[in-house]
Amino acid sequence: MERCIWKRGFAALAVILLYAAGLWAEDPLLIVTAPWPPYAIDIDRNISGIDVEITQAVFHQLGMSVNIRMYPWKRCLLMIENQNADAILDVSITPERHEFMYFPKEPISEGTTVFFIKAGRTIPFTNLEDLNTLRVGAVLGYSYCDDIDQSLFMERSERVSSLEQNFKKLMTDRLDVVVEVDAVGYYVAYQMGISAHIDIIPQALYCQGGNYLAFSHKQNYNLLATQFSQALETFKTTDEYKNILKAYGRDVE
Repeated sequence: MERCIWKRGFAALAVILLYAAGLWAEDPLLIVTAPWPPYAIDIDRNISGIDVEITQAVFHQLGMSVNIRMYPWKRCLLMIENQNADAILDVSITPERHEFMYFPKEPISEGTTVFFIKAGRTIPFTNLEDLNTLRVGAVLGYSYCDDIDQSLFMERSERVSSLEQNFKKLMTDRLDVVVEVDAVGYYVAYQMGISAHIDIIPQALYCQGGNYLAFSHKQNYNLLATQFSQALETFKTTDEYKNILKAYGRDVE
């Protein structure tokens, strides 16, 4: 029954897309993102990850081809703003980004931002102001949520191009705290072999929200964002979606 509903849902979308496809480029859509495992992984130019595979699967069902490329995050944002790419994967919503991105209603995935610290260290925490005197590491171009983005410690944060750089600085006591989404931080720490040497500040959980595939402000891409959102919502009801999550060790509700 599930498979039949799935097929009927995409059959209806396909009728709309037969018309809409003529409005968009005939070439594969260029989607840009930065390494952000387990959501987006780049190993020797072999690109994979939870959100990468979900995106590819949804576009496949829509009968559209995509080309996903990895760049530093700040460059990805500039490519979308300058309309040198069609979409950007794993971006959060901010008022400023609405000026040059179309956001679907449905997020690809969701996450919670936490504060990683060196294992064995205790940092007293009641609110974000407690971090204002600490050396905080973040990634260039990343936006988290208003609470964090507008904080004094984030204004003073040390920005680098990758989480790996921040974790290395944390391990050598050049940072006190590293800001990152929980699943991403734990995955990268495992890959670096430092899982036993990091911890998080208890109860400091922020920015619980979605990671989106947002589209450039090219002509008619607002329609594409709408169609993608509808298809993604349907895809999340399938076994294929659940199998992608399971393959990366993520819980399936």
